[in-house]
Amino acid sequence: MSRLSRLLVAATVGAGSIIGLADGVAHAATAPSTTTFPVFGSTQTVTLTTNPDGTVNQVALDNTTDWTAHPPTLHKVVFSHTGDTAKVVVLARNGTQVTSLRVATLADLTAGGSGKWSGQVFDGGDSATVPYKIGATAATPPVPTITLGSISTTGLTATPEPPTSGDHDGQHAQARVRFTKGDRVRELTITVSVEDETKGLPARLSVALGRITLDASMVKIGVPQTWNGTDCSGGPLSATYTVQSDGTVAVSSPTTGVITGERGAVVDFGAHVKLFLGAHVDGSTISHLWVIPMMSCRATDPAPTVNVTVVPPAAGSGHGDRHGDGFGGGMPDGHGGHS
Repeated sequence: MSRLSRLLVAATVGAGSIIGLADGVAHAATAPSTTTFPVFGSTQTVTLTTNPDGTVNQVALDNTTDWTAHPPTLHKVVFSHTGDTAKVVVLARNGTQVTSLRVATLADLTAGGSGKWSGQVFDGGDSATVPYKIGATAATPPVPTITLGSISTTGLTATPEPPTSGDHDGQHAQARVRFTKGDRVRELTITVSVEDETKGLPARLSVALGRITLDASMVKIGVPQTWNGTDCSGGPLSATYTVQSDGTVAVSSPTTGVITGERGAVVDFGAHVKLFLGAHVDGSTISHLWVIPMMSCRATDPAPTVNVTVVPPAAGSGHGDRHGDGFGGGMPDGHGGHS
């Protein structure tokens, strides 16, 4: 276990459990994001609103005809199309959001025209819209392709990467957009794939907004930095910290609730919100920086809502995740990030 990990474990145990909150905490939902999928010769737009701790607040479809939902949870909502001809799966946890669509054939996606993702990336005042189009080659079987359109942004910078493709566990194509705002970084990943399967819904299109991480190269040793976040009700929180030349982290604000260790610090804001800070210094530069907020608002998070009829999943359906509609093989464990 690393020194930072030992500090985090000790701080969590020493400061008390972060499970559960007092009743009566007001919740302020975050700005919604929308994902538009091309499907069945038309489009389906999925609007996701999350709570301050990243759990699901509300998911709505713009086209509700022939769609039902499984009982939603704070981290997952599954929609099924009549006859099980398509599924939409929405996942939200720890600042990561994944919205995916499964259909029977690649043609169900290519016939629908263009799609897009739109929403707030970092905080109030910024926004981005990323259009895309799914295609297919003339090969037999056809190979999926993805093309990004003209990206529009407000208050941040978007840098698209050239789309990539591969044939690991089936054919797939992927496009990424890197968003930056000051020292913060966040990625949007759009992936279309066709798996080597003869049953189920093997064609998948997913749009994933990753967690916010920090660009360590923009943080200077000895220069105070400010982290801004929210509590469980959406109220503002902040901390000022400085990475020292020996790799330690000094917190100047707040002045209470701070636990400092050899390779990091923990700020306990109370109300079950903590901020973990750590750094690795290589000579005169910061090679890695960890700024990880941890929130536990589940006890008073409102039950997620949907705008279609909720029905229990059929027996043996796997609640919509039989094909692994997840976060690349596992849910992330922290809210913040490193670079």
